[in-house]
Amino acid sequence: MTSLDGLSRLRERATAQGIREDVRVNQRHLVDKILARYSGESVVWRELIQNSDDAGATEAQIEFRTSGGDQQVTTCIYKNNGKQFKDEDWHRLRSIAEGNPDESKIGFFGVGFYAVFSISEEPMVVSGGSCMVFGWDKDSLYCRIMSTQDTETDGWTTFVLPSRDAFPVPKIEDIGSFASSCLTFSRHVRTIRIFVNQKEVVAVRRKQENEMDTTKKIRPLIVKTPRKLLSVVSSSVREFSVVASVETGTDRLEARLFTAIVKTSVPWKLSEQMERVTKKKPPRELQIAFVAEKSGVTEKPEDSQEKGGTAASMTQSIVPKLGRGRVFIGFPTHQTTGAGVHLSAPLIPTVERESVDFVQPALTIWNSELLFLAGSILRGSYEQLMGEVSAEFELQKRNQGLRPSTESVEPASAVGTREAKKEKQRTGFAGMFLNGLKTLMTDSIGVDLNRWSAEHELQLEMQKLLPAERAAVMLMKTHTFIGSTPDKRVGELLLQGFLSHPRAVSVITEVGARPASEARVPNNGMEEFAVRCPVVKKTVAQACFQMMELLSSRGGLNPLRLEELVHDLELQVLSVDKFLRLCKWWSRFQQRDTSCRSMGQRLKSSIIVSMNNAEPLALGSFKYVLSPKSGIPAELSIPSDVLPRSLGDLVVSSWRELKFMEWFDMLPFENWAKFACEQILADEGQRSSHELVLKSFNAYYTRLPAREREAFGTQLRVKLENVAFLETSMGLKSPPDSYLSSVVLFDDLPRASTAACSRSLLVALGVRDHVDLEVVFSRLDSLKWDPVALIRYLASVQGSFSGDEWRRLRLTPFLPVRLGPGAEQRSHGTASELFVPDQSLFDLGFLTLEWSDKKAYKTSSLEGRFLHQLGVREHPSAAEIIDLTVQFGLRNRASLVKAIEYLAAHVDTLYAAEYFPSTVKREFLPTQRSGTAKLDYPGSCFTAHTPACMGFAVVDSDLRAAATTLGVKDHPSADEILLRARIIFEKEFPRTVKEIYDYLSARSGTFERSHWSELSRVIRIPVHSQENNPESATWLKPSQVFFEDQMNGPMNAGRPYSTLFPYVDFGASANALLRNCGVRDIPSVVEIAQHVISDPKVVLDKVGNEATYLALLKEIAVNFDSIPQALRSSMLKKSFLLGFVKENSPKFCRPAECSLVDDTILLQLFEPVNAPLDSTLESFYEKLGSKWLSKEVTREYQVVGEGGETTLTQAVRERILERAPLLLTDSSGKESRKLKAGAAKLLTEERLRVKQVSSITCLLRFRGRVKTQPVTCCSKGALTLLILKDFDMFDVSHVLGTNLFERNRLEDSLLITTILETSISALKSRGFPVNRLSVDDAALDAPRTHSRGPARSESLAEENVPRPGVEGVSQAKASPGNGDGQRGNAKDAQVQGQLEILRSMFPDADEEFISKILREQKGDPLRAANDILSRGDYPRKDSRTSATGENKDTGDAPVRGDVRPPQRVESVRGKTSQKSSGSSKFGKFASSFKKAFSAGSTGSPVISSTSRGGTPEITGDRTSSLPAEGPGSSAECKRDDGALHKPDPTALSNSLKKAVSLSGPQRGNSIQAQGKTIARPPRSIESNCEVIPGHDLVAMQAPAEILRRCLKTFRTKAVSEESFQPLWATCLSFSKLLLELGTQVFNLNAKALCIVYEPGGKTIAFNSSDNHALHFNLYYFIALEHELLSRGRQPYVYWYMVYCHELAHNIVGPHDEVHEFYFQSFADNYFDPLMDFFKSSGRLG
Repeated sequence: MTSLDGLSRLRERATAQGIREDVRVNQRHLVDKILARYSGESVVWRELIQNSDDAGATEAQIEFRTSGGDQQVTTCIYKNNGKQFKDEDWHRLRSIAEGNPDESKIGFFGVGFYAVFSISEEPMVVSGGSCMVFGWDKDSLYCRIMSTQDTETDGWTTFVLPSRDAFPVPKIEDIGSFASSCLTFSRHVRTIRIFVNQKEVVAVRRKQENEMDTTKKIRPLIVKTPRKLLSVVSSSVREFSVVASVETGTDRLEARLFTAIVKTSVPWKLSEQMERVTKKKPPRELQIAFVAEKSGVTEKPEDSQEKGGTAASMTQSIVPKLGRGRVFIGFPTHQTTGAGVHLSAPLIPTVERESVDFVQPALTIWNSELLFLAGSILRGSYEQLMGEVSAEFELQKRNQGLRPSTESVEPASAVGTREAKKEKQRTGFAGMFLNGLKTLMTDSIGVDLNRWSAEHELQLEMQKLLPAERAAVMLMKTHTFIGSTPDKRVGELLLQGFLSHPRAVSVITEVGARPASEARVPNNGMEEFAVRCPVVKKTVAQACFQMMELLSSRGGLNPLRLEELVHDLELQVLSVDKFLRLCKWWSRFQQRDTSCRSMGQRLKSSIIVSMNNAEPLALGSFKYVLSPKSGIPAELSIPSDVLPRSLGDLVVSSWRELKFMEWFDMLPFENWAKFACEQILADEGQRSSHELVLKSFNAYYTRLPAREREAFGTQLRVKLENVAFLETSMGLKSPPDSYLSSVVLFDDLPRASTAACSRSLLVALGVRDHVDLEVVFSRLDSLKWDPVALIRYLASVQGSFSGDEWRRLRLTPFLPVRLGPGAEQRSHGTASELFVPDQSLFDLGFLTLEWSDKKAYKTSSLEGRFLHQLGVREHPSAAEIIDLTVQFGLRNRASLVKAIEYLAAHVDTLYAAEYFPSTVKREFLPTQRSGTAKLDYPGSCFTAHTPACMGFAVVDSDLRAAATTLGVKDHPSADEILLRARIIFEKEFPRTVKEIYDYLSARSGTFERSHWSELSRVIRIPVHSQENNPESATWLKPSQVFFEDQMNGPMNAGRPYSTLFPYVDFGASANALLRNCGVRDIPSVVEIAQHVISDPKVVLDKVGNEATYLALLKEIAVNFDSIPQALRSSMLKKSFLLGFVKENSPKFCRPAECSLVDDTILLQLFEPVNAPLDSTLESFYEKLGSKWLSKEVTREYQVVGEGGETTLTQAVRERILERAPLLLTDSSGKESRKLKAGAAKLLTEERLRVKQVSSITCLLRFRGRVKTQPVTCCSKGALTLLILKDFDMFDVSHVLGTNLFERNRLEDSLLITTILETSISALKSRGFPVNRLSVDDAALDAPRTHSRGPARSESLAEENVPRPGVEGVSQAKASPGNGDGQRGNAKDAQVQGQLEILRSMFPDADEEFISKILREQKGDPLRAANDILSRGDYPRKDSRTSATGENKDTGDAPVRGDVRPPQRVESVRGKTSQKSSGSSKFGKFASSFKKAFSAGSTGSPVISSTSRGGTPEITGDRTSSLPAEGPGSSAECKRDDGALHKPDPTALSNSLKKAVSLSGPQRGNSIQAQGKTIARPPRSIESNCEVIPGHDLVAMQAPAEILRRCLKTFRTKAVSEESFQPLWATCLSFSKLLLELGTQVFNLNAKALCIVYEPGGKTIAFNSSDNHALHFNLYYFIALEHELLSRGRQPYVYWYMVYCHELAHNIVGPHDEVHEFYFQSFADNYFDPLMDFFKSSGRLG
């Protein structure tokens, strides 16, 4: 980066050597940009009037001249009578931005004149005898000047402004208001006149100040600014007026002008900075001025209309509205002051002169100092004027005090009435109507009437103030700052200066002007009662609320405090009216501000009230007031702490408002009663007042609730117990010595005669209401009263009995007893011995009360309640009833039943609190237990009859309802059942158990996990060794027993172990219980194995034959991995395996004693004990320790005449190397069987050698025995084959297999023999992947000719004749027709390969036709051609081939050892072709379904193949493979000298039937299979891999009603049994369809069919790998809506094809050509049974 020094040197060089060019300015653009900074319509006139004021003009004129009828201004003329232009003025006029250097002038920047270009393109100026005209030359401005001496002028400076664009004449009001505002602070201009077409329309004049001697000096509060730049020299205020005249009238407005002369002291640096910007130095002296209306500012709503006409609207611009004062910099700007005054000061504005400059730092300092000083000057004028107003206020207040007051004091009642009316107006109907009307009008006209009403009310309140107060309000509002716009800093600086003096701002209070720190603002109405505090009136505070807020936050103004009010009240004596208002105020105030309640008593104590010139009352000495409803007569005296009645009545009359005051309480009547007892009733001198007191007591007593009445009576009794104040028949007596007037039993009693008290009050006072019982009982016999009458009397006076009297009544036997028939006299008893009259109790034998009165006895009557209180009972206790039933016993069952029924009828009402079944241990319920009747308590018996089967006691049937009510349970608990079950199955062993199992099953819902565990351990199951003989039962654990199928016997029927284990069936309900306890459907493999090894001979006897025993071993073999190691070890030592010796004689042997046969020749030689020929059993035997025979036999070869290589050995070697890929891998490309390590390296050019020898003898050794055998081939070294000239290809294959495979079987040797001997084309037709061989396609398909040749011949090279087994090799190498010329291009080779496949599938089709359609098809020609040929309408071969079925190509005739299957699909295709020649039964839907079921790996739902690898076995014989007619079959065929085998439809049909029979029942309750990917042969029509989905399924139990009709069903674990419940009906429909197809069409075992439910799965059906059970997915049955279509054929056809697909998997696993063949074979062969089914079911038509 270039350094600063380098840049400086560059500047110096450019300055000295650079070429000078002047900077050009686009003057039009410059002027436009200057004008763009100006805003407002009158900016031109403002600039011209300002220039006129600077020129000392006293008058200015503006004239608008129009042309045409549209009154558009075409020319404007401005004139002023100021100084004429001088040369320097003309110079500045034609120079931009030079400005006026005179600091006393307003102009700063020298651009003001150019405002004229906003309305005129070519202005002209005439002044001082000269004229200057401006014009434009493109973008350059020029001017021309000339003398006007030859032209007559009026001596005024004139501006002629032709309109650039015509514009309307401005409104008179607007231009007049503008003119008025221009005169506000003008120094010289006093008159502005406006003309339109030479006619004056507006004239605004300002009278000179010196015409009015009103100037007053003002003492400034602040002399210097904070930076000391400015200092005040003097300040004053004077008045002036502005008069506006228009055609319609004249208006005059008076205002005040505040001025201050200020000296400046600007530092030189700051002065330079300002001069650089403004082009002039700061003034040495300046003037600051304010303007406000003389009489103050009248606040008006902003939406109100001004009054006074056009002239009045013009003068209003002289003085501002509140907060709308403008800043004048010569003339008004857009900047406001934030207060109600205009400010004129030499502030430095921005270029457009509309706002104050706070951007440039120097100008910011200057402007800030000016504004601060202006605020302090304004504060000085405010304080001086406020002092004058305060003095006037005090004078007016004194003068008002000399005059009689026009306001009379309202009485308290009137005050209350007036406030009540106000409240009614606010809350009554009228108030609600008024408020609603205001809201409606506000919404309609858009005017807030509530606000208008408040403002109007405030104006009315203002009129009540003194004139001086109103002037003070106006003064305060004028000097209230509410925020300036657009720059708020202007108002803030003014406010800072205004508040800068340490003395607080003065405000007007009720005692005159006071600093805000000493004044107080109203506080929730308390100001009304403070007469000595300087409080601002509420009206003043509301009118000046903005200043109040400002001073409260920044000026020290505080609200009136409660402590100040208390101090003020202590110095006053309140009138009654003021006292009541104070009470009401305090009641409201302390509700709003709860924190002040602590001051309540202090406030109360400070109050002194004067009533009617009486002695003042100190309010603190009174506590109560007397309520008018107290019931205390006015004639009676009251306590001394009660407020006098006259004042108290006034307080009480407003009690609704005063109840929250907490100063007084209503006098409690009890307090007065205490006072009356002590001061009135105890004074015999006031005997005349006793009656009034008692009446008051009685009235109050009767109003009280019962509980309070009793307390009040007790209080009076205590106070008056020894006071003789009652008037009686025997004089004044105390209450205990008196009797009620109703007590007439004796005449000599002092009965109370007063009528003032009620009977209840007299009794409460202690007056006696009965005679003592001692007297009554002493006269009982002599009176001879009726017992019922005596009871009634005693009941009537029972309230007066004492405790001793009650005890006497309870112990005296005076109550009559009801006697039964035959009794001669009545007897009496005590109350506790008797029950109320009740027939049911009497029938049970209880003593009841004899009630002889005509009126029936009622418990709720007075007598009934009395007897109840004495102890007569309404009913016996539950224990008594139970004791009574025990007394009755079973001998008196009728009474027993009555007692139980009575107890049950009242157990929920009378005995709910005392009868609890769990606590009753008395045996009183009749029950049956094991046929025996007895009594039991509720907890030991049950109401249901079913528990009886387990020996539980059950209640008699006629009492079950009553027993249920008494809390007897229906059934025993789970713990009780379990305890009883333990006894039954461990000790009793009942003869019948089904009823017990059924009951346990019914109660299983109450069992928890622990119960199930214990029940499974306890329960036993009887198994009868002799039918219908209970004594022969053996009791077994659940784990030892298995279920029978209700339809077909044991669940394992048909399984080899079905006779080894006991099976039971107790019905669905009992079986469900036993299943939960451990009974299973099938035994485990461990149990089977344990049975077998424990005693194999017994097991053999039970299963019946060796085949079943072997099947049993096979069951163990399949599940061998689940057998524990301990059991495996035991199996190694046991002789339980079944082996065979010569002539198939069975024998039990240990695993080590048995040999596995993998070489039948060795088997014939040594005849060992050998294992069955079954791959599963062989693997099982091998795992237990049996060895393969080939491994046990050791071989030793003796070779004679070892030679070298010959033509024969070379041919054999080439054949082996050629076919090596087929030897090492299977048809799918996987490794063939299990190869030895390094086996693949043996079959290479480098390693493989073949030599010819003379003879070979093999020595065989097996368990000490030695055999010899001549052979034609053996191996030597790594892999050197030694062969005889007359070798047998089988011997070669055997040696190769021994060296290649870990275990070489006979079929392996035969397969190798087939691979080596068979021609390539034949291998290709059998499904071998011959395209892996290193021969070209032409060689594969070229015709070959050979002859059989003799058994023994000369060397191959010598005879030039192919030898057996190697003819194809030599032909492939030596044939001259195999050159490149005959090979053809790749396309022909591909077509040739596809032709070979189709020729094998359609042997009767014309080959030329096949080649033609192959070449014509696009995309997948092989599949397309297959579809075309499948229709059957293709050309046939000539009669020679089709008639004989012989192939003329003898080159493919098998040689020795060749195993030839028939041509692929020939039989089926031939059959299909015959059917298709006419109307094929299957033709219309076979091909479409074939396509659907061939798309196994396309991502669509598939019919899954099995998880088996390779070709499945059809029978148990390990030597069997695919059916002889199937593709790739290796079954040995008879030779027919080169003739092809003819198709055998019968053999194919038998093979298909045999494959169907392989499908067996699905075992177990779960299906688990992992998904996998199977590689296909590369030549497969489909993709090279197919994905077989996995399964993880569990079985479900179908509902009982469909159990026998529904197939076994499995679900995925993601589906719960609850969510599957709604699908059982659909599942049943699916089962019906599958059963009809499976059993009636395919003749399948029904147990081999299952349903699975895999929602969203891609598997429509699958074939189980172990037993070939068929599984069909219910999800697709639902998704395809086949349930709705089940009456037609479509669902049956669909699932028929699914059956065919899955049955084909019984023969072959992968989806390849072989599976396709059998799939179509099943569809063809079972087509007729399908049609027969359709006919029988009515679905064919």
